[in-house]
This record gives sequence, C-alpha cells and structure tokens, in this order.
Amino acid sequence: MIIMDESFWLAICFLIFLILFTRPLVKAISGSLTNQQQSISLALASAEEAYNHAILELERLKTLHKNLEAGVNEITHKALAQVNILIKLQEEEFLNFLTRKKQQFNHQLHNLAIKAESELLKELKTALADQLIIYFTNNPQEAVKFTKQVT
Repeated sequence: MIIMDESFWLAICFLIFLILFTRPLVKAISGSLTNQQQSISLALASAEEAYNHAILELERLKTLHKNLEAGVNEITHKALAQVNILIKLQEEEFLNFLTRKKQQFNHQLHNLAIKAESELLKELKTALADQLIIYFTNNPQEAVKFTKQVT
C-alpha cells in the first residue's frame, strides 16, 4: 500500500503541472524555432540571390571587357594598316606622320581605358550598393553588427 502523505501529493501536483504546462511550452518553443528557421531560410535565399546577381554582373563585366579588348584590337589593326601605307612615303614624312599617329593612338587608348575603368567602377559600386541595401534590409541584425564593426 502506498502512503499518501504530502510528498505523494506534491509529486502528483508536480506531475499534473508538468502535463498541463509542457504542451504550451513545447508549442511556444517550436513556434519560435520555426520562425527562426524561416528567418534563416529567407536570409539564405537573399544571399543566394545576391550571389547569383553578382555572378550575372561578373559575366556582364567580362563581356564588356571582351568588347573593350576587341575595340583595342580594332584600333591596333587600323593603326597597323596606316603604318603599312605610310611605309611608301618618304622617310622624313613617314617618321613625322608616324609620331603624330602614335601620339593620337596612345591618347585614344588612354582615354578609352580611363572611360572603361570609370564606367566599370560606377556599375560595380552601384551593384554592390544595391546588394548591400537588399541584404541589410532583409537582415537588420547584420546591419547593426556591420555598423558596430565599421565604427
């Protein structure tokens, strides 16, 4: 026979308490974990989207680089064709003309390089700024951490 003193009833009350409050507690913890999982999933999706956008941007910049390279090759071919024509001229006129064309070519090439670099930097900065805004909009905690690290 079991003795029913106050420890027995305390144990019974504790078991009833555990039975009654465990389910809502488990539901609350489960809901919190589910919300956190969804938040992490959204952040991961956003990061993957930013990565994919960066890959596309890189491919676009590579294509732009190839186009610029083709432009440089075209300018080089034109300059070589002009040099072949100039060989037929008198030596003094040829040397003067060649000097002028070389200066023009270097100036055009320099201007083209400066313009291409400037445009690439502008586009890259804009793309990076857009991705950072999207990332920090979706992850305000990361924005706070970043601000603390920068300051």
